[in-house]
Amino acid sequence: MVELTPLERKVLEALKKEGRVTAPMLAEKVGTTPASVRTVLARLSRFGLAKRVAYGVYEPAEEAEE
Repeated sequence: MVELTPLERKVLEALKKEGRVTAPMLAEKVGTTPASVRTVLARLSRFGLAKRVAYGVYEPAEEAEE
């Protein structure tokens, strides 16, 4: 299992709750900047916990939905 930072956990939980989102939408939900969220989403994607489904749009990966 991958060890996530507190911000990564917060973003992942918001992503699971909201479904498809953009970085600015998640940034507003978790109280950080869109740039920080993009960095987190890129890491979550590499870990297989999120996936990019369109330009700038992410959703939880199937493994993350459990």
